[in-house]
Amino acid sequence: MTWIRGPAATSFKLPRVWLSSCEMAPRRHAPDHSACDSLRRACRTAAAEALARLDGPDSSGRSSVHEVRKRIKRMRGLLQLVRPGFEDYARENAALRDSDVTLATLDSLPGAAAAFPALHAALTARSAALRTEEETGAIVRKARAALKAFRKRAKAWHLRDKGVRTLAAGIAGSHDRARRGLAAVRDDPTPARLHDWRKSVRYMQYQLRFLRPLWPELAAPRLSAAGDLGEVLGLFNDLDVLSARAAAADLPEAERAALSGAIAARQSDLLARALPLGERLCAGPGKAQAAIWTDLWKQRQDGG
Repeated sequence: MTWIRGPAATSFKLPRVWLSSCEMAPRRHAPDHSACDSLRRACRTAAAEALARLDGPDSSGRSSVHEVRKRIKRMRGLLQLVRPGFEDYARENAALRDSDVTLATLDSLPGAAAAFPALHAALTARSAALRTEEETGAIVRKARAALKAFRKRAKAWHLRDKGVRTLAAGIAGSHDRARRGLAAVRDDPTPARLHDWRKSVRYMQYQLRFLRPLWPELAAPRLSAAGDLGEVLGLFNDLDVLSARAAAADLPEAERAALSGAIAARQSDLLARALPLGERLCAGPGKAQAAIWTDLWKQRQDGG
């Protein structure tokens, strides 16, 4: 652990792994919004970006759908950050989860399948057969309506306190969930444990982006680790999905064997990369994270 001086002559005790790109004097941002105001603004912006994609000419295309789902995950991560003090968390999280599940049917072909022609052709044909153009349009309309309603409701969101205590509990909870996920994967890297860990890492990434303006240099190394780890775990998950799809597909035996060997080797490499990144991202207890960021937030609100 290393002591580092923050704004307003405040000292923070930080794990050394957080300090690779952290400057001693953080850039300050003028106080402007409460935690709830900032949450509303961030979620409404993400919802507007998602709606712009769904209103575009390629609304049901895989690229557009993928981008919409990324915005939905960002909003779910932000909601988790204030979950301890947000009475409407269950309703709003369920609304986003349902929209994501709906759109997942249009974003279901793992990119890794392209390396195996027979499998790629089988999955593409299966995906096309699952829905007509009319059904695709209905899926997009349903998601659009749900996101519009979500964005409208966000105007009236309130937290049970001024936001700082809620943020403290949310930051600590998210960090500790990721730490537990790392420990579980280190103990036994099952697909289910890796999937759960991946979700907690992605949520942490979106939350760090939300907190970054308070001290960009402190957030930078952890954001980098979260982004890299999320990418590695995403590839691991894609390979799990690909393996399950391949098991149900009619493939030449040679391609099936090649696919199985390639997946096993690639996942072994990915796991070897994921664990050190996880150690870096999850260093220190959640309460230490919460103390740092909420102190910075209070200073911003006080104009310190």
